[in-house]
Amino acid sequence: AVFVKKLSFSIALYDVKIHGKYAYFSTEDGLHITDVTNLANPVEIGFVSVGDRAFASYVKGNFAYVAIGNSGVAIVDISTPKTPILKSTLKIYGRAVSVAGKDNLIYVAAENGGLRIFDISIQTNPIEIAHYNSSGYIENVTVDDKYIYASDAVEGLLIFRVVQP
Repeated sequence: AVFVKKLSFSIALYDVKIHGKYAYFSTEDGLHITDVTNLANPVEIGFVSVGDRAFASYVKGNFAYVAIGNSGVAIVDISTPKTPILKSTLKIYGRAVSVAGKDNLIYVAAENGGLRIFDISIQTNPIEIAHYNSSGYIENVTVDDKYIYASDAVEGLLIFRVVQP
């Protein structure tokens, strides 16, 4: 690996997702959007406060779904990256700390609220379609073509098979 650049933040940085030419930084104060076309000179172009700490995000099309702790999941319109708009907040059971997605589904790690699964066919109106309550705290979630992987602070690694509704 060859070091390219360091970006410093004056606040806590929790997560970064790259989607196209943009980096989406989940931070203590919200969601920052940075143009990373030139990695030697990344330029922050947009920011939106999501009402709580932004722990992680998932980007699909013109929307970012942002895990915001006890406040749930923020739904942010990113169709104009320079002026992202908080469209709504999805209240969930538990504390949203991680979010992943595939096709028209998002998977939310909700600590003591377990794993929450939402259909985002209507991107601004997710509908919970399933959940799994563990005996511990689901801290992170990721998904590939066939499986959902969730890390649980008590139970360890939980693996689920992806089933389309």
